[in-house]
Amino acid sequence: MNLTQLLPAGVLCVAALAGCGSEPAETSLSQGEVKASVITVTPEPVPVFYDASGSVVSEQRVTITSRLSGYIRDLNVKEGDQVKAGQVLFRVDPVDVRSQQEAARAQLVQAEADLADAESDQRRFEALFEQGAASQRQLDKARLRVKVAHSAVKQARAALRQARNQLTYAEVRAPGNGIVVRKLKRNGDLATPGAPVLMMENPDQLVVDTYVDEANISHVQAGDKVQLRLPAFDKRLTGEVLQVVGAADPVAHNFLVKVRLPDGVNVLAGAYVKVRFTIATREVLMLPEKALFSRGDLPAVYVVDEQNIAHYRLVRLGQKYGDRYEVTAGLTAGAKVIASAEGVVRGGMRIVAGE
Repeated sequence: MNLTQLLPAGVLCVAALAGCGSEPAETSLSQGEVKASVITVTPEPVPVFYDASGSVVSEQRVTITSRLSGYIRDLNVKEGDQVKAGQVLFRVDPVDVRSQQEAARAQLVQAEADLADAESDQRRFEALFEQGAASQRQLDKARLRVKVAHSAVKQARAALRQARNQLTYAEVRAPGNGIVVRKLKRNGDLATPGAPVLMMENPDQLVVDTYVDEANISHVQAGDKVQLRLPAFDKRLTGEVLQVVGAADPVAHNFLVKVRLPDGVNVLAGAYVKVRFTIATREVLMLPEKALFSRGDLPAVYVVDEQNIAHYRLVRLGQKYGDRYEVTAGLTAGAKVIASAEGVVRGGMRIVAGE
């Protein structure tokens, strides 16, 4: 029975990892020397990110409705169409309003006739009163009738103006520039006041809506810079926190955050966005990519000791920041590692300072 059969499995595993941390050829200084550039590993601050998902939405979404009841016609726009302010979107056949207008016109004609008759009676009673053939009471009644008739004419004229104004609502126009995003009615459908017919969005006022949980919302403030990635458009952008809505969703317990997109970005409302917030910093050991002398799939470095001897050492890497890696295991602050060398480096070699 050999020694490995007597050792526990855990001890064997530790021994195997220790063996991978150095080169078999690393024995003595007999391997010569090499010129190399050496750097000192020191803690550096790096950002702590919070990732969330969001969607591009328009800050200006308008629901287009009719103020009249009637059947829709000339509704020729469709989803995705761009429209301009004042453009006719559809018309409503205003049968009820036309009936109201005709009734108001007839009422005005009748009121004007009553006024003419009342004024004629007033003139007659004034003449009779001067002749002593009519009493003061009869004259006062005639004058009162004229006042009432004048009031009736004013009311009839107001009703006619209102009916005519209502007819202007038969043409429904775009309140501003935008894109039609939903079409809820078709030609021939009945329009009623307040019932949505179209929905429009202003493409010039797009923001990203995303949600941050209650554990991290205190780290998000208006004005913060935010990293945005739009996979469908293959875009990476820098946004700015526009607003943090101060009321959490009562079910999910997260907070709505609105992020402003950069000016001139050509994206569509509804696009999916990956949002990255920087919520803090932490100190880590950083290593430039050029300092890695990996063999196989295991990253490693050459550590230089106080006698300027190189030692092969495995390291564990974390996140990558540009051309630098976070080192999570294998090195301590103050360690000196080879950044580049003028020749092949082997464990046990003496390191001569290079440029």
